[in-house]
Formats: sequence, C-alpha cells, structure tokens
Amino acid sequence: MIEASEKDSSIIVTGGVPDVRPYFSAASIFIVPLLMGSGTRLKILEAFASCRPVVSTSKGAEGINAISGEHLLIGDTADDLADHVCQLWSNISLQNKIIQSAFKLFEKEYSWNAVEARIKKAVETL
Repeated sequence: MIEASEKDSSIIVTGGVPDVRPYFSAASIFIVPLLMGSGTRLKILEAFASCRPVVSTSKGAEGINAISGEHLLIGDTADDLADHVCQLWSNISLQNKIIQSAFKLFEKEYSWNAVEARIKKAVETL
C-alpha cells in the first residue's frame, strides 16, 4: 500500500493512528476485502458500533455472528464487493437497515455491557 500511495496521491496510508473514530466518521462504507487470515475482525465490530455499513468477504467477517443481508453484505469477488458498495450507495433504506441491525447486534453480543454480563454469568457458575 505504501508503494501504491507513492504513485497515487489519492491513496493515503496513515499507519497507526491514536483514534480510529475520525476515520470511521469520514467513511460512508467500511470495506473488508480479506481473502486470508484468522481471528475475529475487531474493525468490523468498530464499524458496527460506529454505525457504518460493512461490505466484506466471507473470510473478512469470519468469527463475527453476523448475517449477510441483515448486518452486513458479503461478497467474495471484487465484482461482488463493488456491487454491494453500489447497492448501499444507491439504496438508503437498505443502508439504514444494515446499520441498525448491525448496531443492535453489536450492543447485544459485543458491547462492554454484553461482555460483562457473560463474564458475570460465567463467574457465578464456578
């Protein structure tokens, strides 16, 4: 990406930033085009919490209890991802539905309150 940004001034590579919230606020859609990797994609959860619609590959959304068409849109080719972005840009009601469902999922399963409740329940069963 650094090499690409040196050739194209419209590509900005920030590296590490102290706070991602301004970047989420500036984004209309959060895209996760991962084709390999493992672990939970915490950036998707941050996008859900920031009320940004997410377009991802199946691999990119792995580990998150989200349903394509309800909480995010999933496509596994470049054309699928581009089509989903265009869909969200052209259909505000779909965009709002995805945002609201994703935020509710985040609050229910991934927020600090949800995690705290699961931890308390686990400790109580010990």
